[in-house]
Amino acid sequence: MLQPGIGDDNNSGGGSVFNKVMVLSLVFAFAIVITSTFLSIPAMLYIVGLSKQGWSWVHAALFSAMVASTDAVAVSANLKSGGAPELLSALLEGESLFNDASGLVLFDIFLKKLKIMEHRERNNRNALADDVYNGSLDKHTSHPPPAGGGGGDGGWSIDWNLVATELMQLGKDFAWLAGGGAVMGLLFGYITT
Repeated sequence: MLQPGIGDDNNSGGGSVFNKVMVLSLVFAFAIVITSTFLSIPAMLYIVGLSKQGWSWVHAALFSAMVASTDAVAVSANLKSGGAPELLSALLEGESLFNDASGLVLFDIFLKKLKIMEHRERNNRNALADDVYNGSLDKHTSHPPPAGGGGGDGGWSIDWNLVATELMQLGKDFAWLAGGGAVMGLLFGYITT
């Protein structure tokens, strides 16, 4: 919901200042949240070392989506008191409004991804337990990968097809949630006016 008064502007130039920067605010909000979320995943896993604590990329992405939304209200208040251009203040206010929504969309996507991952792991453990009980453990005792991950590149073995598939699915989920939310908001706004 937009803050009261954000679109109130008595300029004779037609339209409010916020309306002039709304599209740019949307682009900034989504781009900043998505970029900061995806850049913080490898930093959290490998620089901070959370991968050694059992975190997967989905755990890091879920946490990153929670904290990626910035709050530019204090900055815009300082800009207004300092005499900054009104368009810049409106851009920051609009970005702070929309980045919360983009953070919620990403959080929902990664939460669903985490639930799917945990469901698959639970099914794999159950299948292994059944095979142990039935005495058919041979299919699970294949040769372990070489130390370091098995890729001849110092332990970094990346399946780029899997990465591309995951990114495509994340993009579809994001577009569905964000686009669907915008359509529903416009529809209910039209109905209630």
